[in-house]
Amino acid sequence: MAANQDQSASQQKPHSFWELVWLSVFLPGAGQYFTGQRNKCLAIAIPSAILFVDIMVHTFIVAQMVFAPVMAGEPMVIREEVFLILRTLLIHTGLAILLWIYALVDTIITAKRLNAQ
Repeated sequence: MAANQDQSASQQKPHSFWELVWLSVFLPGAGQYFTGQRNKCLAIAIPSAILFVDIMVHTFIVAQMVFAPVMAGEPMVIREEVFLILRTLLIHTGLAILLWIYALVDTIITAKRLNAQ
């Protein structure tokens, strides 16, 4: 089974450098997938997806905690637990950006190496 995947990957039309870079810009891990690095693709794509969902959930929680009282006509009061959630949001956003940069740089290096062959 693995031999068939390797043969089909080697028989496919090679992707251009810029196609791989743009894939990696918009979908972290996609550049690794199309360069044949399936395990690295999963190691990047799964945490990226989890971090994306986590960032969206934390963003909505913060928005609800800050703006719900305002919409109810009460003055805006930022409680202490909002800062804890914001800190978590900042850490997870930083991790997501670092993972995205790693995926992009790895795709660029691998694509240049494959184009040189």
